[in-house]
Amino acid sequence: MREGLSSGRRSWSARSATRESTCGNGRDRCKSGERQRYLCKGCGRRFRDNLGFERRHVSPMYITLALLLNGMGLSPANIQIALGHLGVDVHVDTVTRWLEHYAGMVGGYANAIRPPGLGERLGADEKRQDVRGRESYFVMAMDLATRFILAWEVSPTKMDYDATKLLQAAKARAGRPYRILITDGLPGYHTAFKKVFGALTGFVMHIRDIHIRNEFCNTNKQERVNGTFADRVSSARGINREDSLVYRVFALHYNYLRPHAGIGGKTPAEAAGIEIRGHDKWLTLIRNAANAA
Repeated sequence: MREGLSSGRRSWSARSATRESTCGNGRDRCKSGERQRYLCKGCGRRFRDNLGFERRHVSPMYITLALLLNGMGLSPANIQIALGHLGVDVHVDTVTRWLEHYAGMVGGYANAIRPPGLGERLGADEKRQDVRGRESYFVMAMDLATRFILAWEVSPTKMDYDATKLLQAAKARAGRPYRILITDGLPGYHTAFKKVFGALTGFVMHIRDIHIRNEFCNTNKQERVNGTFADRVSSARGINREDSLVYRVFALHYNYLRPHAGIGGKTPAEAAGIEIRGHDKWLTLIRNAANAA
């Protein structure tokens, strides 16, 4: 079973119009050029296909490009420069507002999607990333079969870290308990495992005696996503919040847009049974989030 997210023209179809009942009606000028205008043959209403991008003076193509580039590691300032080469003159603060708005909009929608094709093993690991110049750790819980990041949080400590909230969030996102949890030997993982999974009946195991050469009992996949995360934050000038925009865009980009060679060139979302249709996946996510609002 696969859950599909459509990228069709939902802005006017949601308002009782269809392809057969509409036609082109000229073009509107905007800062980035011109945009197609449509006419509803039934009610005579004119509109643009701009679901999720209302009151934006720039084409949705450039906004989704900004989101894609930020997920790949470009800062808002460098995105401003890239858009300038395409003839789009925007302020760096405008780019930041785009990223904040759509990361929050899509993040809330995407977190409510329950992936139908997850595996039986859950992995968790931490990566040091200072916040406000103080020692902090970015912790992720990931489905090991699909590399889908189910939950993440930031901890100010390592040895005193309690992963209970993280595992509870991962369990809720998956919609079912996991049979096997694989982590390193950090005490907080086992304490959380007993709280979240300890009362379950059946074969439930926490593997924390790991070795890099053991094909089953290792954290190689978690370390690989940690490396991807490190590459992403290396270009950031500093992380100032526990819910930083860098973290939120990274998780969305990794799950829904970044192909992974270890799962046959699919994105983790596709491997987990979530199909995002269309070439511009950010556009699809934004329009589906706007429809669901």
